[in-house]
Amino acid sequence: MTRSSSLGGPLALALLMAIGAVGGAQAQRPNAITFEEGEEGWMLLFYGDSLADWTSSGDAEWRVENDAIVADSGGRGLLLTVDEYENFEMVVDFLADPGTNSGIFLRTVPNPSDMQKDGYELNIAPLDHPFPTGSLVSRKKVEGVEEVDDWRTFHIEAIDGHIKVKLDGEPILEYEDPEPIEKGYIGLQHNEGRIAFRNIKFRRL
Repeated sequence: MTRSSSLGGPLALALLMAIGAVGGAQAQRPNAITFEEGEEGWMLLFYGDSLADWTSSGDAEWRVENDAIVADSGGRGLLLTVDEYENFEMVVDFLADPGTNSGIFLRTVPNPSDMQKDGYELNIAPLDHPFPTGSLVSRKKVEGVEEVDDWRTFHIEAIDGHIKVKLDGEPILEYEDPEPIEKGYIGLQHNEGRIAFRNIKFRRL
């Protein structure tokens, strides 16, 4: 059982309040959730210090650096959750160097080869890519999302075959799969360039 799936009860909520919401208006540190988020069922998939709750598939060399999950060498690969998930809501910050090709895989198999049947790939890629940032690879293209040299935030909702995505608070994608993939892992991808992830918040729906 991962640490994220074992959170629960008054003690856990008190701990979350202590690490994520001390002072109320105080700026929230990376990889923490507030008391209110804990009450709403949110949990962390990454605590900022270890990849113990994740497993690697492929050749990418993943590490923890400055409270983030980082990959910039070793080749292509996924960093996968230990558990599989069905319906869920997820928030994740990402920082991509110019030209980086990466992504977040939803309900994926460990070694996907066909993104029309092996999972859903929410892409992080330049404008000249066939599926630039915010697109679902091999399913739906999103136009006009510029590269930004700063942290950005995806908000993802996956309910049955309905997937909705916001980028930095703005809706950018809505997709309905007539033959939905029901269950799978969440995967962080390294393809080309340097990618970093943090504040990976998750709740089951």
